[in-house]
Amino acid sequence: MSDSEVINGLARIFGSSGRLDLSGKQLTDISALKTLKGDTINHLSLESNQISDISILSEIEWECPVLMLGNNKIKDISVLAKIPDLYALSLSDNLITDISALEKMCSLEGLDLSGNQITDLGPLVNLAKTGWRNLEHDLDLSDNPDLNEAEIEKLQIA
Repeated sequence: MSDSEVINGLARIFGSSGRLDLSGKQLTDISALKTLKGDTINHLSLESNQISDISILSEIEWECPVLMLGNNKIKDISVLAKIPDLYALSLSDNLITDISALEKMCSLEGLDLSGNQITDLGPLVNLAKTGWRNLEHDLDLSDNPDLNEAEIEKLQIA
């Protein structure tokens, strides 16, 4: 079964709940999600797949969204700058180094960036200054081997 068939089949049954869980389906191509344009998704889980390109996410209508992208092969998250109202975001265990797309996500209350190669927390420092709600209690930066203590301290000071 192709990625497109899996996505379209599950999208038909996710119904009015707004929750679509495509975790662990070995997906590499999520372009079929564009068929959801106009539908409201408030929780999309694409964890534990082989996804590297998430650019299609900018074409989905979001409402109070939760986006779970952990354990994939994602390097470029720049498309997330077009979805600034995310409430919870998991990007754990990917190949991410640049988190500048998160700079204006003031609605975030949960953020998991563990298991990446992040070295610069500057975008998060700027967010902390503009006022997160409760992210300080739900921020995971563990297992980022190139992230030094000075960067983490900058975030705590902000």
